[in-house]
Amino acid sequence: MNKLLLITLCITLSFIKTADVINWIKTEPYVTFDWLDNDKQSLTIVNGDNTIYKSCALTNGTKTCYGSCTGTSTVKCEFEGKNCRADSDNPTFKYYYTTYCDTSDDIKAKGGSVSDYTDVGVTVAISNSNFIKYSMVLLLSLLVL
Repeated sequence: MNKLLLITLCITLSFIKTADVINWIKTEPYVTFDWLDNDKQSLTIVNGDNTIYKSCALTNGTKTCYGSCTGTSTVKCEFEGKNCRADSDNPTFKYYYTTYCDTSDDIKAKGGSVSDYTDVGVTVAISNSNFIKYSMVLLLSLLVL
């Protein structure tokens, strides 16, 4: 009898709907920005049931860049390459940013630390796109040898 009660309790708890911050199925968890072709790149976050995010920012601990966001149920934020730079001294290295969002219209204007906002679980890899050129030159020089 105790086993049946325990199984019933576990099944019931597994079907309880939790408050989703974002829609994990429709939001891409890993995005790459490469500034070679476009000066602006966009990121799309599909809001969950209870929270409507209006503004987002990317941070890697030392650098924070703010996006221009539009939308309600699906928020599309556009980031400019000049604001979210990778390190030009290390062209082959990608920098990984965590995405934070808030229900306010503008995180930057609201102030405070970005870590005070909600981490939506989206990782953005940013490179300055020179790594492609250097990799190709290295590959071609190895083929010539």
